[in-house]
Amino acid sequence: MCGAGSRRQGGGGSLPFCRRLPRSLDGVTALGWYESPLREVILRMKQRRHTPLSQAIAHLFARHIQPIVAPWQPSLLVPTPMHWRRRWVRGVNSPEILARALGRRLGVSVEDRLVITHRRTRLQTELSPTARKTNVQGAFRVRTSAQLQGARVLLVDDVLTTGATAGEIAKMLKQAGASAVWAAVLARTPPRTSR
Repeated sequence: MCGAGSRRQGGGGSLPFCRRLPRSLDGVTALGWYESPLREVILRMKQRRHTPLSQAIAHLFARHIQPIVAPWQPSLLVPTPMHWRRRWVRGVNSPEILARALGRRLGVSVEDRLVITHRRTRLQTELSPTARKTNVQGAFRVRTSAQLQGARVLLVDDVLTTGATAGEIAKMLKQAGASAVWAAVLARTPPRTSR
């Protein structure tokens, strides 16, 4: 699934919206579109003081996403990592909260230290689609001790826009031996309508 209601094989998909996803991702699913009121909830989840809200949304996310991702049979869940400085400022990484709730529901372990951000990047929201891809190139690293041969990884994040971050992490995971990488996100940006 590409999160827009279309089946996807490799990098294909029947919708142009799906074909723009990185080829390193085997599929994407989302709870909803990144627009109000879900957008406001996600922005609040990025602040530590809204942890109770984050946990409630994570429970809802896990309940609705579990039937979609269970057939993929992921062997582990990986939350999108955050650079330590950004995490220190925010005090929370909402993809970890989402991944833990989904991991409990699926009975699959969450590996929140498997992928690290070893280079600080600019906020993706500040950049054009082309600049987003450049911004994250080489920003992530899979721990050398990782045992990923044949692993089926489910990457968990709060928002997917262009897929640049998820695509870069998926590429790193596959280079480290993962056989498949999917992404489950709380929200996707809606497709642009032609004008």
